[in-house]
Amino acid sequence: MLVDSHCHLDFTDFDADRDAVLARAKAAGVELMVTISTKVSEADKIIALAEAHAELVCSVGIHPHEAGSEAPVTGAQLVALAAHEKVVGIGETGLDYFYEHSPREAQQKNFRAHIEAARISKLPLIVHARDADEDTADILEDEMQQGAYPGLIHCFTAGPELARRALDIGFYISISGIATFHWVLHFDFGHCHVQQCQNLAPNHRKHSAGAAFGRDGRTVSRTCAASWQTQ
Repeated sequence: MLVDSHCHLDFTDFDADRDAVLARAKAAGVELMVTISTKVSEADKIIALAEAHAELVCSVGIHPHEAGSEAPVTGAQLVALAAHEKVVGIGETGLDYFYEHSPREAQQKNFRAHIEAARISKLPLIVHARDADEDTADILEDEMQQGAYPGLIHCFTAGPELARRALDIGFYISISGIATFHWVLHFDFGHCHVQQCQNLAPNHRKHSAGAAFGRDGRTVSRTCAASWQTQ
């Protein structure tokens, strides 16, 4: 079973041909797609989109780029939104110090609220981390002391230290499409080639596109077997 575990089909870019995109994905053998939230203010929109298509599920959350412009959200608010049967993950959240579209303090507060929601809901946390390895790992570890929660580092482009620390707390590592870019072979992300970081993770803790999302933190839905988890 092929699953696209990280897409943004709610974006206006797809307004003109969203149905055609879904049809092409189905024709290519993609049976399930997880459309990832970037704004809680648009949660109703993304949930409605998932409701309208059997092959779609979604997450709820605020991307770090939007942490400064979206209204602050609490863990309890995210948990309430995540109660919908079509919601299978929390995020995407995290820290982005490369673009810094939002103040770091706002990003960090937003990040912790999402971790709280993942802890309570038991849904996987979808973490975006760019040029913020140390703060990302510090927050993940600090929050893990308050209670366990599942998650992954989405679209991993960080260094070996973040990879090790994330794996040590039980996280998954997403080796996404960026690993196919020709310049990745030569570009040093945080003094670690992406290919080198792949070797740190056992096969069952790596994903080629994102995470194994589900209400039990392991599968993309209550009924589908995510066989690609163990490959």
